[in-house]
Amino acid sequence: MAAVAAQQVQATAAEYEMTGLSSAERRQMHQLLKAYDGLETFSRGREPERHLIVRPLSDAESSADA
Repeated sequence: MAAVAAQQVQATAAEYEMTGLSSAERRQMHQLLKAYDGLETFSRGREPERHLIVRPLSDAESSADA
């Protein structure tokens, strides 16, 4: 799931929303997606409708890391 989300975001430069994950699953996805350069993750919404968002880093954020 993490690889699919990362590939889609890298290919489209659009946000990818992962729904239907428990808080433990979201935490694990955050950790797995750290391995991909140029992406950021965060959670949006309130339980039980909380979703994990994967999106490309903004230009300002990616140049600050360089």
